[in-house]
Amino acid sequence: MKVGLRGDVPVLDGTLDWKLGLFRIDSSDDIIQVASVIQGRGSFQNVPETRRQGVEAGAQYQSSRWLAYVGYSFLDATYQFTGTLPSPNNPFADADGTCAWCPGKNIRVSRSIKGIRARLQGDVGLHGGRRRRRGGQPIFRR
Repeated sequence: MKVGLRGDVPVLDGTLDWKLGLFRIDSSDDIIQVASVIQGRGSFQNVPETRRQGVEAGAQYQSSRWLAYVGYSFLDATYQFTGTLPSPNNPFADADGTCAWCPGKNIRVSRSIKGIRARLQGDVGLHGGRRRRRGGQPIFRR
């Protein structure tokens, strides 16, 4: 399920566009990557239930001379089943190299999409020409 709002308003000599979205996705028979006893190797396995939920927000101001935008996202990815998964190098693994999972336990996701992200970027037109100066920097990532 995803719901959202978007709109635009004139501001000074430009337009401010904005958007806000909330999402929640419950998956059955999801495929995840699991660890191997061989360091640096892994395989894929189906798990009964997972959930991904979060929020995305963004705003962009554009005029004849300026373009600036900011974006924010939050992702919460969790297992929604009780069971075990192989994790032989995990310090919390049992003697068989497995870890117990229960509903609400976080799914390890790629560092590039994990948790909270925000980014501020913009373009500036120089001397009324078409040359642009572009810059962008992640504000924070958790």
